Amino acid sequence: MIIFFHLLGFNFKCNVYYFLLQKSKYTRLFQSWDYNRINYLIFFFGIIVIISGYLLMWSGETTSFQSVKLAPVILVLGYCVIIPVSLLYRKKNK
Repeated sequence: MIIFFHLLGFNFKCNVYYFLLQKSKYTRLFQSWDYNRINYLIFFFGIIVIISGYLLMWSGETTSFQSVKLAPVILVLGYCVIIPVSLLYRKKNK
């Protein structure tokens, strides 16, 4: 890829090539983002909440409280609260 850009007369570093050279800098960053068992359990709980929200929406009448008010609140809770918490949760080191 670098050779192709060089043959065309472009004299700049390709972003992909530059990021590959800087690999050690980014591996330190991603090593601190490991997920443990608690993260996966919270994520699984979020998936269950989302599925239950869709099931509530599916099982209720078109204009019922269950389909119009309760199920969307449960879906927002699952998508906007529980899933992000599962991705951002980190155990406190003592």
